[in-house]
Amino acid sequence: MKTIVAESSMVLLRLLDYCIYAHSSVDSKQTTEDAEKSFIEHSIEERVKLDEETLVNFNNFKKHVLLNETTNDLNEYTVVTILVVVAGSLKQPVLNNILDLKDALNKLSAISISQTLAAEVMWTPHSEKDTFSELEMLESFPLLKPLDKRYKALTKDAFSTYNNPIFE
Repeated sequence: MKTIVAESSMVLLRLLDYCIYAHSSVDSKQTTEDAEKSFIEHSIEERVKLDEETLVNFNNFKKHVLLNETTNDLNEYTVVTILVVVAGSLKQPVLNNILDLKDALNKLSAISISQTLAAEVMWTPHSEKDTFSELEMLESFPLLKPLDKRYKALTKDAFSTYNNPIFE
């Protein structure tokens, strides 16, 4: 369970330049039963947003579904949903910019195996033949908000004082 969260977080950390919308929330529960119930509810809530599940991997049981040949040129957006149940508390930052997202992903990838009780990662769409326009994405995931990308200019200015060749 931890591996899928850590690996997904690492992939997203490598692709931060492509992240333009984000949302993060924490739902604290007092009992394991309440946490399990909440996890199932959140999972169903996210999964019903999908037209089809094109790949399912549960306990190393994989199911592939082929899609109809309905494609368009708007396959530009992917939404990654990471659901995790942890023992103890987890503080996730409000995601206003890329640095906040980076911090949140680093925290997710650092959750220990002993803390991870359940996890699910959904990449939407998964199939090359599936499509997701910006409008469809925002309608299906209304809690997403644009990330402020201004940090790049600040980072570049901070590094340029050290004559860092990365930004030249």
